[in-house]
This record gives sequence, structure tokens and C-alpha cells, in this order.
Amino acid sequence: MLTRVEVEQAHESDANATVPALDDLAERGIAPKDFFADTAYNSGDNLLEAAERGVELMAPTPGQAPEGLELGILS
Repeated sequence: MLTRVEVEQAHESDANATVPALDDLAERGIAPKDFFADTAYNSGDNLLEAAERGVELMAPTPGQAPEGLELGILS
């Protein structure tokens, strides 16, 4: 279910949208316990900000997987 949409310029980072999205949802009384997002939303700052709001941010960690570590259902 979509609860929020914000259109941004292509050069804007999605990472900058995480905290405003969480604050907007809280202001509307629909703050999530878990916030599932893609990699661009994940950062140390966003994880901490989400935790301070009582939200667990779940998003893939940016970067390469360590050599030898197999990820995914097709691995």
C-alpha cells in the first residue's frame, strides 16, 4: 500500500527523503513500525533517525557483498 508520494528531480538522492517521509507519516497518524525501502534510502544517519522515531528501517546495505558470500534466492 502506498502511503506517500513525493516527486523529485532526477539528481536528488532518495536518502534525503527518508526522514521527511517518516515525519509526514507520523504527523498523519500512520507511522509505521517497519519501513521497507530500497538501497538508496539506507544510510547510518537514516537508520538512527528511524530508530529515534521508533521505526525499524529495512533496506539493503549499499556496496558490494564480500567475496564468496552468495546472496539471493538464485544463488
